[in-house]
Parts: sequence; structure tokens; C-alpha cells
Amino acid sequence: MHLCVCVCCEGDDAFICLNFYLRLKSWISEIKSEDCRSELAALLCPLFCRLYLEMLRGGHRQSVAKFFKRHQGLFLSTEHGRELVEELACIYSNQDIDSSPAVKVFRYLAGDNSTVEYLSKHVAFWLHDS
Repeated sequence: MHLCVCVCCEGDDAFICLNFYLRLKSWISEIKSEDCRSELAALLCPLFCRLYLEMLRGGHRQSVAKFFKRHQGLFLSTEHGRELVEELACIYSNQDIDSSPAVKVFRYLAGDNSTVEYLSKHVAFWLHDS
């Protein structure tokens, strides 16, 4: 997801990225097939985490706080999601990002997902064309 997030979080593009996240979340919720909806919804948590971290790294602290408060509830229903949200809630700065063992593990795992990378390329293309 790195490519998507870097494109989103440069300069004043945080709004575009957050808008994309909302549109993706809405689109997923409207899918009639439960299997497809569940599979695509599984991408929201890693995307949420990556957006949070990259926006924070990009200096968008106010946007990050609003984004976190608005969407954290979506991931509290599972133990894994709850743990990620609790970990993110303790990260406020670039130093926190660089020193957090959980962030290092997350980045390693999220960076090794070809489906997410494919989606990332599509998102980056979409963002450049909008």
C-alpha cells in the first residue's frame, strides 16, 4: 500500500486520500456478495493503519486525529483490529513510528501483500487522473 499512501499524503493531498478511503469503504459496504464484501473489507484495516502512519509522517496531525476518531470503531469488533487501534492510539510522532516494534511488524507484513500492491497501483493511477 506504500505507493498509494505516499501519493496521497504528499503536500495537501491528505484530503484526496481520505476521500478515497471513504469512497472505498462505502463501495465495499454496497457489494451484495457477502464473500466479496468480507474479502475486500479485510483491506480496510491495513489501509487505515497505513494511512494513519503515513499521514502522521507527512505532518498532517489534525487530519490524522480526525481520521482516527472517525474510523477506529470499524476495527474494534475483532481482537486483532482492537490491538492495532490501541497501538496506533499511542503513536503521535515520527519518532514513535520509527521506534514502535508493532509498526515495524505491520510494515513488514503489509509490504508483502501482492493484492494490496496491485490495489495500490490502481489507486495511484486513479489519484493522478482525478
